[in-house]
Amino acid sequence: MTVTMQYRWILIPAGAPGLGAAVAVYVHERRRCARLACRMAGRRLTLALLILAPILLATSTALDRLPELTSGLIARASGDRPSGRASATRSRA
Repeated sequence: MTVTMQYRWILIPAGAPGLGAAVAVYVHERRRCARLACRMAGRRLTLALLILAPILLATSTALDRLPELTSGLIARASGDRPSGRASATRSRA
C-alpha cells in the first residue's frame, strides 16, 4: 500500500481507461452471448460492479485532487462542527 500511494497521481486517473475497457468487454460479451443464445456467467454481479466502479473512481479522484473541498463536505456530512468554547479560549490568549 505504501509503495502504490506514491504513484496515486498516475494510478487513479489510469482507472478511467481501464473502466472504459471493462465496459467495452462487457458489452461485447453480452452481444456475443445474445447472438449465440447463451447466458453470461455472473451477469448481475458484473453489472453491479460496473455500476459501482465509476462511483468509487470519482470518489477517489475527488478525495485525491480536491482534499480541502472534500474534507469540508465530509465534516459537514458527519455533523462535526467546531465548538464555540475552543475559539473563545483562543481569543483570550
